[in-house]
Amino acid sequence: MSQPLSPAEVEALRTGALNAAVQAPRTPVHDDGVRAFALGNADGAVRAPMPALDAIHERLARHLRSGLGRFLQRPVEVVVRAPAVLRFDAFMRQLGTPVTMHLLRVRPLRGMALMLCDRTLVAAVVDTLFGGPSTPAAEASPQRELSATEQRIVRRLVEAISAEVARSWLPVHPLALEYARAEGDPRFAQIALPAEMVVTTAIDITLGETTACVLLGIPLGSFDPIRDLLQASAAGEPGASDRRFVDLLMQQIKSATVELVAELAHGQATVGELLALKPGDFIALDIEPTLVAKVDGVPVLACDYGTLGHRYGLRVREFIAQPSQAPSSTKDSR
Repeated sequence: MSQPLSPAEVEALRTGALNAAVQAPRTPVHDDGVRAFALGNADGAVRAPMPALDAIHERLARHLRSGLGRFLQRPVEVVVRAPAVLRFDAFMRQLGTPVTMHLLRVRPLRGMALMLCDRTLVAAVVDTLFGGPSTPAAEASPQRELSATEQRIVRRLVEAISAEVARSWLPVHPLALEYARAEGDPRFAQIALPAEMVVTTAIDITLGETTACVLLGIPLGSFDPIRDLLQASAAGEPGASDRRFVDLLMQQIKSATVELVAELAHGQATVGELLALKPGDFIALDIEPTLVAKVDGVPVLACDYGTLGHRYGLRVREFIAQPSQAPSSTKDSR
C-alpha cells in the first residue's frame, strides 16, 4: 500500500517542476538566427503594400457621395476607411449588429465578394425613400426577415454602391461587382476559408440622423492577376502609364492624314462684273510673296510657291503654330 507524500516532499516536487519550466526554451533559435515558423499561422506574414487601393478608396468616397445622393435624393455623408487585409473569420466578426449579407461576382476576376449592410442603414434607406425623416430606427431583430419591398430596396442600395465601386476602380483596372444573391445564413456566405485573407472596405454612411456601416470583402487571391497594378508606386506607376499613353497618342497623330490648303490669292468683283465676264477675260489678283498653308482653317506653315517638275509646289519657310520646332533646313512639299 502506497504512503501519502509528506508536505516537504510535495514542496520539493513543486519547486523542481517550476525550475524545469523556467529553463526549457520556448522557441528554438539556431545560431544563424533562423527560428521555427508555423505554416498554419500566417497572420504575421509580411504582405506587400498596395498603394493603388488607397487611391481607389479616395475616389470611392467622392463617387459614393454623389451616387447615393442621386439614389436617395438627399444629401449623404460618406467616410471610406483605409483598406485592410484581414482573415475572413475576423472580417465576419466586424459587425456586431444585425446585418444583411449579399454575394457579388467579381468580374472579370475570379471569386465572389461579400457585402454586409447594417440593418439600421437598411431601415433608414427604406424610411427615406418613402418620405420619412431618416431618424435612427430601433435595433433590428436578427430573427425578422425583410419584407419583399425591403429586399428590393436593399438590393438597389447594394447595386448603387457596387456601381460606384466600379467607377472608382476604372482608372486602375476594370472591375465590376455583379449581384448574385442575398444570403441569410452565414454558413452559405463563405467566400473564403476562415484562415484565408480578404481585402476589406469599411464604409460609414450618414443619412439624416442615422450613421451605419457597410462592409465589403473581396478575397485577396482574386487580385492575383492584377497584383502588380495594385502594388505599383503611387508616384511612379501612373506616370509611367501616362507616358506610354502619350507616346502611343503621338504615334497615332503622326500617322493621321490631314488636308493642307494654301490659297494663292484673293480677288474681289461685283455681281455685275461677274455677269459681264466673257471667255478670255482676265481677273487681276494681288498675290502675296508668302503663302499661308492651313489645316482645317488653322494656319500652320508659311511657304513660298513655285513649280517642281510638272507640278505646282510649296517650299516651307517656317512653322506658324509651333515656331520653336521649326526645322533648320527647308523641305519641299507638293
